[in-house]
Amino acid sequence: MNTQSTLHTIVDSTDRLHLEVDRNLKITSGAIEASQEVPDEVLRRIRDTRDYQDAKFAPDDVKIAELPGALVDHWYRQGFSIWDPNITAQDILNRLQREDLSAFICTSKTFR
Repeated sequence: MNTQSTLHTIVDSTDRLHLEVDRNLKITSGAIEASQEVPDEVLRRIRDTRDYQDAKFAPDDVKIAELPGALVDHWYRQGFSIWDPNITAQDILNRLQREDLSAFICTSKTFR
């Protein structure tokens, strides 16, 4: 499997703003709903990548996960930014496992 030539399917995420207003049209509450469809082919590709990488003895370059944009945005709104230099690869893996999102993990290896 040549991971360099793998096609990547990018599916845009959608954010919807839901506002509740009172009779005077004052906003009483608001919520952002983020959604993104993840095609089965993407999940299969992630599984194939994980199997390929896990079979290698000592890969030089390991892809740890494929994160949907809606998930990255959701985490960011919760205060967890994957771009923060203090967030490690293992932090991301732990969060994916904790939130039952291990389908997006591309390796079984652990990192420090």
